[in-house]
Amino acid sequence: MSHSVTVNKTITFEMAHILKSAKTLACNATIHGHSYKMKLGLIGDINPETGMLVDFSKVSELCRVVHNHLDHALWVSTEKQFKQAREMGNEKVLFYPGIEPTAENMVIVILHTLAMSIVDSNVFDIAIELWETKDSSVSCILSLVSAKMLNVSCLPAFVNGNNW
Repeated sequence: MSHSVTVNKTITFEMAHILKSAKTLACNATIHGHSYKMKLGLIGDINPETGMLVDFSKVSELCRVVHNHLDHALWVSTEKQFKQAREMGNEKVLFYPGIEPTAENMVIVILHTLAMSIVDSNVFDIAIELWETKDSSVSCILSLVSAKMLNVSCLPAFVNGNNW
């Protein structure tokens, strides 16, 4: 009998972004940041030989990749924003052309980036919940089976271009 479980790890990071579509004046087209909290969950069946889905060190490693990439970064979506940020001396600028840096899009980018590095055969889904404020979050689950069978990586240029 197999049991499906979720192995979770939660991290925090500080990141800024520029939103073109924000309804609040303070956030629209200006640099502003958040203290994000992210929960990464790996979902799958317990390996009967090890008694684990995946070692916690693997989940910690994946979270470290996210933290190192996003912590104290500025995410921009246009070339103009990228050039302005670099001219202002921002060194850790993430340029994702055409991808508005909303929490929804951040979750998708993180999911697809991490999905290709998960090789544990008993892990079949990856879940992310991202809090932009203490009481507002976005969550999404990606099926690794489908993504890997179709060799889906809709974000390879962004992953490579931003040194994940």
